[in-house]
Amino acid sequence: MEALRPGSRYGDLEIERELGRGAFGSVLLARDTLVGRPVALKVIRLPGSGTPEQERAALLREAQLVGRLRSPHVATLYRVHALPDGWAFEIEYVEGGSLEGLLAGEPRLGTHETIRIAQGVLKGLAHAHDQGVVHGDIKPGNVLLGRDGSVKLVDFGLARFVGELSLRAPRDEVVGTPAYMAPEVIMGEPPTALSDLWSFGVVLYRMLAGRHPFPGRSLAALFQAIQNLPPPPLDPGLPPHLSDLALRCLAKSPRERPASCTDAAHELLPAAVAEPRHHAPRPERARPTLFGRAEE
Repeated sequence: MEALRPGSRYGDLEIERELGRGAFGSVLLARDTLVGRPVALKVIRLPGSGTPEQERAALLREAQLVGRLRSPHVATLYRVHALPDGWAFEIEYVEGGSLEGLLAGEPRLGTHETIRIAQGVLKGLAHAHDQGVVHGDIKPGNVLLGRDGSVKLVDFGLARFVGELSLRAPRDEVVGTPAYMAPEVIMGEPPTALSDLWSFGVVLYRMLAGRHPFPGRSLAALFQAIQNLPPPPLDPGLPPHLSDLALRCLAKSPRERPASCTDAAHELLPAAVAEPRHHAPRPERARPTLFGRAEE
């Protein structure tokens, strides 16, 4: 992947700059010179534990599913490029920032802003679930906030895809973002629409409270809290419908959560009538960056 660096060219793509970097690769800003549009190029370095044929088949299954998604709340997957030691996903570029970047500057959001962002996330998830696609890694870093006010989800299926290519790694290996993993996923169950709803509940709780519902000083302590402890109560000044929804999404049993993201989106509406009566002091608002800082 040496060619994929700022100032280089890959086919019709001119690589402009790096937007972010993670455990499995990096994200680059590129320009599609054929169409004349900016794109985000997510480069994934694979562990190589499967055969090239297995890896290609797993990728194409995910790409074909994600490529069917057509929603204003899902960043469009344009193309997938095979590289010598991995893959590059060419995705719609959203100019603005991530929810993670926003929360880094303003940990606790107002009610109306929370509802606007939450509605976008739930609508994007509802569309994907209707198409049989589970996200598997809902977190603030995968929620992009456009300068035009749009809310778009990214990285559909990539957590599961990377997990598959780790070839059922040892049970103590974590694929995904631990603080947002549902109890049943921690126990080894595959991600589902209801585990996506749990992860959304963590995001919603964090927007409302300015903190994670299940802090832990170690991975073992975090998982123990997720599986066994109730989240701390939310501010009593919040609209009850909003607090109740966040806590129901965080029910340990999937059967006790809202039946679907569509149902959860409807439950958000009654909460839009008032701002919370009590707010913790807010730090000065910082301009969000596209990928924000690493998840805690």
